[in-house]
Amino acid sequence: MRSGERVTINEKPSEGLFLEDLYLLNKDEISVLCMPISYMDIIIGVLYLEKECKNGFVDFDTLLMEGMLPMVLFKRKAIQQMDMRENVHHKMIETKLSIREIDVLKLMGKGYSNDAIAEELGVSLGTIKSHINRIYGKLEVKNRIRAVLKARELDIIAF
Repeated sequence: MRSGERVTINEKPSEGLFLEDLYLLNKDEISVLCMPISYMDIIIGVLYLEKECKNGFVDFDTLLMEGMLPMVLFKRKAIQQMDMRENVHHKMIETKLSIREIDVLKLMGKGYSNDAIAEELGVSLGTIKSHINRIYGKLEVKNRIRAVLKARELDIIAF
């Protein structure tokens, strides 16, 4: 696997790199498939499958898995992103914070000044001050530090 190549063993090794592998040698019959998982030409993991039989993995199996794994990983990532958006949506409903107020809170959490937040979001300083005052009211706090701490407690923004 160090080479990034697929390794298929369909019987006890009699020569080569795996000849001294005690795990494989202690099995009566074993087939092993070890293949890199690539996504966008980057190896992001390894798939290891094992069967207690001879000739357990054929080229068709490996080709099928090579084709399906990136698609499965992509769908999993898309589902995670949807879950994250749904979680943010629930937090918005619970606190009644708008998306823009959450954006302001995130920048406050990063230590941005009001001027820097206004510049980053492309709005006036007065607009930012209004957002911050609404944030204080909705989170029932009196200052920016408490607002950020409460937003982190509620998982509205990350640490």
